[in-house]
Amino acid sequence: MSQLYAIVDIETTGGRPSRDKITEIAVVLHDGLRILERFETLLNPETPIPYGITELTGITNEMVAEAPKFYEVARKIVEMTEGAVFVAHNV
Repeated sequence: MSQLYAIVDIETTGGRPSRDKITEIAVVLHDGLRILERFETLLNPETPIPYGITELTGITNEMVAEAPKFYEVARKIVEMTEGAVFVAHNV
């Protein structure tokens, strides 16, 4: 089997990992030739999204109010990316 790549993109409530929370995550599993699986979801950060972040991302408090919390999707993300090369920018 060829090498798998987990291409990950996230949006957050800000740029400080110690304080800010994830509001959206997208994962694409790729084998170098084609996309094998995709997963994307908004996430409820359990904290208000600052206005400047909403302006930047388009993600509003209303959009994430009923979204799952990170712990509810974490297992899916781990299972999907296990053994794959993690590809991301500024994560």
